[in-house]
Amino acid sequence: MDDFCEIIDELPLVDLKTNNEWFTWVNNKDGDAMVKERLDRFMILANDITKFPFIVTKVIRQSNSDNDAIVLDTEGRKLREEQIDSRLMFKKDRYGGPGPWHVAI
Repeated sequence: MDDFCEIIDELPLVDLKTNNEWFTWVNNKDGDAMVKERLDRFMILANDITKFPFIVTKVIRQSNSDNDAIVLDTEGRKLREEQIDSRLMFKKDRYGGPGPWHVAI
């Protein structure tokens, strides 16, 4: 683990912040007993960030788990020129949260 941390420190990496949430883990307790942590993250080389100008990261709440999923979308902020076929969409509320998500084929 020390070698891993050393490499991470030596590389010019930047942390890609998530757009909607910060924490990716919660102990599922209430009140003062609740603990939230940011365990998962995406990192990218600082000079590569310009290669992905539309990048978006999101935390997807998992109702049956203490660990949430994180999603990296390299075209998330890109304007879409064509209309996406509604048959290729599904609702997140059916799979863990509100709102539509696009399925890439």
